[in-house]
Amino acid sequence: MRLTASAIAEQFGLTVVGDGTTEVNGVATLAHAGAGQLSFLSNPRYRPQLANTHAAVVVLRADDAEAAKG
Repeated sequence: MRLTASAIAEQFGLTVVGDGTTEVNGVATLAHAGAGQLSFLSNPRYRPQLANTHAAVVVLRADDAEAAKG
């Protein structure tokens, strides 16, 4: 069973920014994530890794999302 970003967001009460149909088939760290994998950012120390991650989906707080845009 493959999950989509939208299905995961709905399950946990999150908001999707981007393509909600993106499929997720695994989980990894920001530094090691690849295509189809979900990662998360909870510690601001790892915020610089957002620029180079290959994760298909990243779960993060709104303030981290704003920082990632800039």
